[in-house]
Amino acid sequence: MRNGILLLLLSICMTTAVSAQTNNSKGLISGKLIDSASKQPMNLATVSVFTAADTVLVTYRLSTESGEFKVSGLPLDVQLRMIVSYSGYTVTRKECKLTSDAPAFDAGTLEMTPNQANTLDEVLVYAERPPVVVKRDTIEFNANSFKTLPSALVEDLLKKLPGVQLDADGNITVNGKKVNRILVDGKDFFGGDPKMATRNLPANLIDKIQVADDKDELDLNPDKAKADVGQVINLKLKKSIKQGWFGKAYAGKADGDRYEAGGIVNMFRDTLQVSVLGFSNNLNKAGFGFNDIRTLGGFDRSGINSISINGNGGLNVNGISFGGTGQGIQQSRGIGFNLNNEFKKGLTLNTQYFYGKTRNDITELENRQQFLGDTVLNSRSNRSEVQNANNHRIGFGLRWKIDTTSRMEFRPSLTIGEQTSNRLTNINTTSSAGGPLNASNNLQSVNAKDLGYNHSLSYFKNFRKKGRTFNMFNNMNLNTVNSDQFNNVLNTFFPTGSNTLDQLRDLERANFSTNTNLNFAEPLAKDLTLRLGYALTYFENKDALSTFNKNNTNGKYDQINNTLTNHLERTSWRNNLSSGLNFRYKKLSITATLNFLWLDLNNRYVSIGQKLDQHFNYILPR
Repeated sequence: MRNGILLLLLSICMTTAVSAQTNNSKGLISGKLIDSASKQPMNLATVSVFTAADTVLVTYRLSTESGEFKVSGLPLDVQLRMIVSYSGYTVTRKECKLTSDAPAFDAGTLEMTPNQANTLDEVLVYAERPPVVVKRDTIEFNANSFKTLPSALVEDLLKKLPGVQLDADGNITVNGKKVNRILVDGKDFFGGDPKMATRNLPANLIDKIQVADDKDELDLNPDKAKADVGQVINLKLKKSIKQGWFGKAYAGKADGDRYEAGGIVNMFRDTLQVSVLGFSNNLNKAGFGFNDIRTLGGFDRSGINSISINGNGGLNVNGISFGGTGQGIQQSRGIGFNLNNEFKKGLTLNTQYFYGKTRNDITELENRQQFLGDTVLNSRSNRSEVQNANNHRIGFGLRWKIDTTSRMEFRPSLTIGEQTSNRLTNINTTSSAGGPLNASNNLQSVNAKDLGYNHSLSYFKNFRKKGRTFNMFNNMNLNTVNSDQFNNVLNTFFPTGSNTLDQLRDLERANFSTNTNLNFAEPLAKDLTLRLGYALTYFENKDALSTFNKNNTNGKYDQINNTLTNHLERTSWRNNLSSGLNFRYKKLSITATLNFLWLDLNNRYVSIGQKLDQHFNYILPR
């Protein structure tokens, strides 16, 4: 009985609370917006509702294509102020008080008047800023209209914006469209990776959040439907805040002189952005994770050409080891910086330098047994090796917005590396039946140098005629390796005797490749576009291995070993000319293309004096 009464009272309380909440938030304001001159409906105008006493934002809505708006869920018995704003038009205000007897307010048809240009001596304007303003193809949010905690980051602010979604990994979508980049005051913020800004900048620095289509993506993919084009978010900082810094640091010490330390510091001031990175450890581990190197470390800004990650977490980026690579006990260290600055006339320059050094100390002992009937073979191997690697990387990035219709981007980089190793291996094999069988002592030393250069060049041009475009892309890669490997081996076979091997293996490897793409688009009609393209790809490969035996007379390695010598050179020209038509109807896009392909291959087997040339021609529809 007592339990039944308690349940009844709890039910009544819950019903009363729900009823009170419903009664206090069931007001509605509606109406229609038209242009005062043309009498046409006003689409995407911002209708904001504030409490009149303290001008705190209650909610807002955007008008529909027919100009109508409905703002629901408004509190009752509170004086409300409705603000209607549209870019280029005078703000319209209405006040009302909704009650339980009259919960709905019809504002009727409101005429929006275009702003008039007047010359005034001095004007002071006091007004409530609308939370959302639509300016052509840009949606602008007023950050102050969305309250966050004092410790909130930009990520917390974005979660409060209507239509904006963030997943657990920090990826952002706006109205279902992926956000490709985040800009700060119209400029790339440490590479443009969205998480760099959302997870490092405090929310209270932001004045406005602007969302627009990614025009760069549309230039690269002119046939892409507008609904599939990604978004760009631009964070407008408050005028009083144009500089700051952020980063991360760590350090640790353990027994046996084991240690690790590292840090990344990022500083920005107006248009200047600087990242400094450094680390050192002897724990066989990477100094930083790949995401830290890519974003905080600035490698995204100067380009990533190669990545290698092993199963133990070791990391190598652009030929530079960040630790955890190779065998044995590794000591790794590195230091570098990345500088990004925007100059006048649309010119942006990025500069990067990084130095990485590793030392691997390897001591290996292996015992192996083989059972052959009643005979047991025992093999014992001792290996002692020291490996050293030094690498330098210099990278640049130049972006130039030539004018409103054209822009260019050039990204060159240079990598210089040197590797040395010295290895001594002793192997002894014995038999349970006859004692010692053989022994081998192998002394090997390697000295290698490599050089790598690559660049990417792009140019975009939009002509005055809508739809007429031209773009050009060029990529170049050059890699050379020169390696000298000395092998000094003494093999002993019991009881027959021994032999020696003293050789130099000289390796020369060079790979060069370049490709250029030209594309032109000409609109023939509203829904029909002619596309012309040309692509040239050229590569040249050289792989020469020369083996020399030591001359006991003069002590030089000048006796060629033809059996272990090989030299191959290969070149290729690939030309592709294409023409096509693109047809669009609403969301449907069809492209028909015809490709003419010429392919020439030239192979030279220098070591055996042979040559093979191949030529192919194709017509490929698509």
